[in-house]
Amino acid sequence: MPKIETLIFIVAQLFGIAAFTFNFLSTSSTNKRAILTYNALANFSNALCYILLGAFTGVISSMVAVARNLVFDKYIKRKKKIPFLILVIYLIVALVVNIPFVNNALDIIPIFNIIIYGIALWYGNVLLLKIATSIAGVTGIIYNLIVKAYTSMLHSISDLIGSLIGLAKVIREKHKKRRKRK
Repeated sequence: MPKIETLIFIVAQLFGIAAFTFNFLSTSSTNKRAILTYNALANFSNALCYILLGAFTGVISSMVAVARNLVFDKYIKRKKKIPFLILVIYLIVALVVNIPFVNNALDIIPIFNIIIYGIALWYGNVLLLKIATSIAGVTGIIYNLIVKAYTSMLHSISDLIGSLIGLAKVIREKHKKRRKRK
């Protein structure tokens, strides 16, 4: 019979696989609502992975990101600009709920990632969102490797790959629109 720690580790990795799957769908999408929905599911799956591994800023940052996506989606669904005040409240909450759990520089990575992603999402530019996702992918690889969230590291790798695919789609769409105007 395997030790309980081994079982917890395996279950954590399974949640990481779910996060990877949802994240790839998010980063390869060009539809803002699909990006938010899949990203919320990926963050929730990652939160479950991180809680089992004891990576608490990862848990909290992931849950703050889920809440952000739910709030931001209300505006995107109505095709309205997300108010600047909502962004400011989100940034304050992201910092305040995470700061008590910061023990070292590593703990800052998930906070940094949700902040840059939230700002890019608020800005409303899919191209900027893909760039922020790429940055979060690189820093997420480092975080996940160190906290032993190996399958969640796949999530971060898929951030890079999926955002590059999405970036290529966005650039291709912009070129098509420019050609049509000429």
